[in-house]
Amino acid sequence: MEFSEILHLQEIALLGEQDDIRLRFIEIVTDIHDIVNILNKISTKGYYKVLNYKIIIENGCSFEFNQNSITKRKEKELKAIINELNGIEEACSRFIKSTYLTNSVTRLIHGRQFYFIYEFIRNNFNIDEMDKNVDKNVLINILKYVTYAKLLNENNTGIYSHECSVENIEIDTIYCCLCLTGHFPIAQTILNCNEETSENEIISFVYRSIKCETNTLFIIMKPDKLKLKNKNLLIELIRGFLGIKHQKKLNSCLLFIYNKNNIAEEVIVEIRKLSNNKIYNLKKNEILFKKFPKVEIYSSDLSGLGKSTKIKRDFDYELGKEKYKYVYFPIGGDIKKSEIIKRLLKLTKKDRVIGLHLDLHYSKQIDLIKEFLFSFLILKYYSQNENIFYYGNEIRIKVELPNGYINYMNLFPILDFFENLNIKKNQLQPFI
Repeated sequence: MEFSEILHLQEIALLGEQDDIRLRFIEIVTDIHDIVNILNKISTKGYYKVLNYKIIIENGCSFEFNQNSITKRKEKELKAIINELNGIEEACSRFIKSTYLTNSVTRLIHGRQFYFIYEFIRNNFNIDEMDKNVDKNVLINILKYVTYAKLLNENNTGIYSHECSVENIEIDTIYCCLCLTGHFPIAQTILNCNEETSENEIISFVYRSIKCETNTLFIIMKPDKLKLKNKNLLIELIRGFLGIKHQKKLNSCLLFIYNKNNIAEEVIVEIRKLSNNKIYNLKKNEILFKKFPKVEIYSSDLSGLGKSTKIKRDFDYELGKEKYKYVYFPIGGDIKKSEIIKRLLKLTKKDRVIGLHLDLHYSKQIDLIKEFLFSFLILKYYSQNENIFYYGNEIRIKVELPNGYINYMNLFPILDFFENLNIKKNQLQPFI
């Protein structure tokens, strides 16, 4: 029987008339459910040991089965296992936070990536095994491509808030970076919040931004999109640092960007109440508009003018026909985030430069594609839960826009930051 089926039986038992047997059954299932949840939490913190529990339930008593033990099994209360696992999880949290405090480089990683820090400490880091584990490649890539988004004006340190329409959050994030640093945003200094943002990501980012020793810009986008417990965690962490006696003035700038229609939400109210929080007024008309390098948009007046052919030709010319791997990457339809990250992770083991042909198709999931374009094209990053994809100069991208009644440049304003090659009928070249 699957555990989900047992949970369903527990729900039925809760609805029925209570007696000692039913109450004991409910208690046992609740404890096992807690054990599974804590094991998952420990796993997401990158704990280095494999924890296996085989539990036997007989006549309302629980036994921990140990294959290596002489007696094979010993009676053990489930709550004792829960206490044991809670101790491990707390130890993991203490280790992570102490590591963040003493080593600034580790603040770039979180979650399961900490497994390799544990392994390094225990002298089990084997560089020859790197290709066998995607997460390890991710860790190396994060450290390899990180650069600091230095502030142009050292007086802009501290905590700031900026509000705008929900449609402009990504655009304003880019403009804020251009105004404050002169450069486009990078993944390591942006936390783009949503319901899937994890506790580990928040802890890592807060330590990274607050404890940063250089004049660097950090941005937390859409904090109002976090789950309630993570909203509380975010505020508690920042308050905790700001409230420490003898805490030095922030060397960095931590900027919150959120929907102006949500200023009454509790998390936004609390952000604005943070000590010395200042309102940042973005003046777009004073910013020198820049184009994002090494990404081109291909559009055309009509269908059938050869956008795909031109993209392939341009890749051949720029990268060398035999020196790169052409990858066709369609996005649209009934797409899921899990499918996107799964396809992206397959690109990590290529031994040549990749020419990525990103072909946009119609989809009703506008917000998902909007988030993908910002994260993937601008931040050179995409993630879901513990699955993380970073890339650098090893991937070159060309985006193809479909023809039709929809103006994709208006639908996704972020595309204005890239060079647009519009193919007109009278410019069409022969294919042979």
